[in-house]
Amino acid sequence: MKYYSDLVKAFRQLAEEQLWDQIDDSFLVGIRSKKDSQIYWCSLMGKAKDVYGFAMYKASKGLRVFQSILENPDSAADPELRPNQDMILFCLDPEEFLSAPQQEFVQFHESSLFSDDMYLIPSRMKPGFPESICTEDELKLGLDLLDTFVGFLKSSRKDNLDLEEDALVLLPEDGACIDDWREYSIESYMLLEDAEAPDDIPLPQVDLTSIEGLNLEGTIWEIHCCYAPFVVEDGPKGAYHPEMILILNKDQAQIIGHEIFEFEQLSNEKLIHKVTETIAAAGYLPCEIEVKTKKLHHLMARMLESHGVDINLVEKLPMITDCLQSMAEQFLHQHHSHEHHDCCAQGTCG
Repeated sequence: MKYYSDLVKAFRQLAEEQLWDQIDDSFLVGIRSKKDSQIYWCSLMGKAKDVYGFAMYKASKGLRVFQSILENPDSAADPELRPNQDMILFCLDPEEFLSAPQQEFVQFHESSLFSDDMYLIPSRMKPGFPESICTEDELKLGLDLLDTFVGFLKSSRKDNLDLEEDALVLLPEDGACIDDWREYSIESYMLLEDAEAPDDIPLPQVDLTSIEGLNLEGTIWEIHCCYAPFVVEDGPKGAYHPEMILILNKDQAQIIGHEIFEFEQLSNEKLIHKVTETIAAAGYLPCEIEVKTKKLHHLMARMLESHGVDINLVEKLPMITDCLQSMAEQFLHQHHSHEHHDCCAQGTCG
């Protein structure tokens, strides 16, 4: 890789000057990339002496994943976390933790052995795709961000600025001198762009006659669209996490509807059709439906509130999470097989 030697050099500078001792990994510095005009929220890891790396979370979606981990460390085990990450990561990893692509990478890059048994791996994580090695363009983008970040650290060290607290700092784009990072701090994640704002999403033209006249029953459903916690290897753009719909009866602890879609085949129309099909098969309308994304809340409200169904936007869908976790464990045990076992078809992931 053309720029990999520059990355090794930059990381040796971090180690020699002990720059990762200067800042907490929860102190995020926002830098707008000149390459793609996106803001990357950058975190330098190493002060805690357990993980050494430089993470660059892309835009508000990437930042939202970091925020969930920061607020709830247990979310690292959430089966939805990895398929939704949007970041570039330069990290020192021991050989025992390297994936097959990473092992192949270090075989072709002798300089990747950074110290002892630690290898410097440049990774890219994109929503809907498994972790991969950075492309040349991604590596160069990350190096530019790291260079700007190091400049900020050195300036702060010279001025004895305190970087030992949770903070969001958006650096000025004009290269202005920073006398105090607090001038550029963002007080709340609420100030960030809401990438889920769904006000302009139209309701697809789907035939709803099959649910007309159905009675409401006192039961609650959970409905969710997400990436499946397994990987399909032979997609049109390589390996990917397929999208899926899950519909659970919360009172019965049972899956009553599900569908897994091939690459980029899930649409709002197919989503509405699946929900309509599930309601018709049940023979009744649930009195309440819980969802946790604004997009799904918007679609379900436009579709069902006129029928008397309450659509509630919640932070967590515990049964959906348990189901996805069970799926992830089953597919992990069957990773040697090209055929995945559809545990949802049995009506429960338990």
